[in-house]
Amino acid sequence: MRSIVICIVFMSVVFVGRAQEGVKFEDLTFEQALKKSKEEKKLVFMDCYTQWCGACKVMLNTVFREKEAGDFFNSRFICLKCDMEVSEGVELAKRFGVKGFPTFLLIRPDGTEQHRILGGSSSLKDFIAWVEMGARKETSLDYLTKLYAAGKMKKKQLRDYHWALYHAGFREKDKEIMTKLAEKLSNKDWLQEDFSFLLGEIKYGDDRFKYMIENLSSLRKNYKEQESINSWLYSIYGVRLKDCLYWEEFRTKEGLEKLGKICQEVEMVGMQDDERLKSAYMLANDCIKKDAEKIVLMLEDTTFREKKGYVRLVLSLLDYMSDKVDGVQARKVVESGERIMKQLDMQDLKEVIEKYKQ
Repeated sequence: MRSIVICIVFMSVVFVGRAQEGVKFEDLTFEQALKKSKEEKKLVFMDCYTQWCGACKVMLNTVFREKEAGDFFNSRFICLKCDMEVSEGVELAKRFGVKGFPTFLLIRPDGTEQHRILGGSSSLKDFIAWVEMGARKETSLDYLTKLYAAGKMKKKQLRDYHWALYHAGFREKDKEIMTKLAEKLSNKDWLQEDFSFLLGEIKYGDDRFKYMIENLSSLRKNYKEQESINSWLYSIYGVRLKDCLYWEEFRTKEGLEKLGKICQEVEMVGMQDDERLKSAYMLANDCIKKDAEKIVLMLEDTTFREKKGYVRLVLSLLDYMSDKVDGVQARKVVESGERIMKQLDMQDLKEVIEKYKQ
């Protein structure tokens, strides 16, 4: 019993210690916080939360309790947290147009909003970077909004405005800014990591896409984070490969040629071994080669079978190739298929294998 009490006391001390090390939210009214911010020449950092908001609790009980969070916020801001559904919080929610939670506001001593962030992050490093952006006048949401309205924005300012809008949750305005920025970029600009967020706006097959693929080596040299490029390529080729397979375009001559072209492009950009793309690429390649045995053997891989829709693809491809293979391969398919059926309960596979016996 004594050991349990000691353990509870120890955990309580650790919990309180962490709370003291973390962000110090002061017990102040909004007006008192503004007065203190004016005296200390600091911005108010206001955590706008509700009791029912799960993400709000995560930020308060984990991220804001970290020592590094306290080191950053306590020396730079007057930190205030306010329930937006209680007391003065109701009026503050109306005043600042707070509709999503958690919302974090950076407020000047005169009570005007400089910046906002909608939603938190499990990464303190990322969250601090977002706040730092808002604390700098030149990259804050309010400053950039006014600059854009005056029609005086350069490319890098449009980039910063995109991120400010994105983190504030203003998606429609952000879309407008991304379109404006895309129109201003030169070919060389498109190859820079600063504008990686625009990769998703490039359409497969258009002139911009062709330029990016032709200059893929330069694109990779300019990026520290290669995953941004790989994710973009996967979003392009993964969709096309899976569409061709799922919609059974391979059953026509034109569809099979299309599938072959996509496979060639996947190889050209070096994505054939990417784990996200590998299974679809292998199925497509084996379909083009009419290698039914390799396709049926993929069912032996548990990880492959667990991927949504892939078992159905194998059955569809095997059905398509049942009258297109020679007798030797047909026997191998039957042999492999029957061995797999002893391990797995797959009635649909049995029906397809029967076609290879004919």
